[in-house]
Amino acid sequence: MIPLLLAAAVVADIQNLTFGVTSSEARGNAVEQVRQAARRMSKNLVSVTAFVLAGEDLNAVRSALEAQVVRRGRPVVAVVGVGGLAEPGAKVVLEHVSVGRAHNLHGIAFVAGQPASSEKPAEVAPLVEKSLADLRKAHAAAAVDGADVLRVTCYMSSLADINAARRLTEKEFPNAARNYVQLVRSADRGFVECETVVRLRSAPGEALKLIQPEGLSRSPNYSHVAMLGPGEVVFSGSHYAAGIQDSDARALFTSLDKALAAEGSGLRHVAMSSLYPTSTAAAELIRRIRFDFYDRTRPPASTMLVFESLPDAAPFAAHVVAFVSRR
Repeated sequence: MIPLLLAAAVVADIQNLTFGVTSSEARGNAVEQVRQAARRMSKNLVSVTAFVLAGEDLNAVRSALEAQVVRRGRPVVAVVGVGGLAEPGAKVVLEHVSVGRAHNLHGIAFVAGQPASSEKPAEVAPLVEKSLADLRKAHAAAAVDGADVLRVTCYMSSLADINAARRLTEKEFPNAARNYVQLVRSADRGFVECETVVRLRSAPGEALKLIQPEGLSRSPNYSHVAMLGPGEVVFSGSHYAAGIQDSDARALFTSLDKALAAEGSGLRHVAMSSLYPTSTAAAELIRRIRFDFYDRTRPPASTMLVFESLPDAAPFAAHVVAFVSRR
């Protein structure tokens, strides 16, 4: 349940959004680190996602994070347990969105994670190259390039090649905030999926324009690029499933839809869908239920990967970004 002091959803002007990644000093437990990192963020926060190292107390981290950020704009919050973080000694990394000066004059785009896989779990540098090559195709379809990327997150099976991954992404996205996350502690296959948020160079001409670029595999379940023109956007907080039944998934998506509806939007207006199953069974449940709520004819950009854990041992969680259709 979302605490009363925190918003269920937050509306912000797309033109003013700033995307960042913050980690703490590499000392103390996850609760101490999240307090340190939260103090370094803006006071105009809209959304915060905490990636927390496996084995740490996710519920305690969530409570500590909420206590810190409620003083910085009452943003929505998500907490996800992961297998590893790139910074030595880091137990928490925060991805955050805040309100700053108007610099996204034509809008932004969310680009779904571009997957690459192999049989070797630890050899991920070639997979990063493949993911970035597919991101170039997606960016070109939106008439942008790597210099326009505001934030990139690479989800990986291993951090053994992290220095190579850093070199590749820093060269590709020189102006972006960058984050690297190992999904689970132990993987049986190599895997990389990098997603981006991009500043547009020209307005898409509609509130939400969805693109399936040439050269990328098409799926009926998601769009590769979701372009949002100037206007308002709503970020939901993370909603956690109580169980692994169809009814639990329906309850989660119904709750999400109500939170968005209160701000003039809804799940049929979602641009970016972030889904966090902790098992393949939970991922299959999400696939089975989500289009009872999303617009099947206009699937949003989406990243859905199996993560290590969630607060309250929830089997899956979701949070979304949607355009505001009415106010």
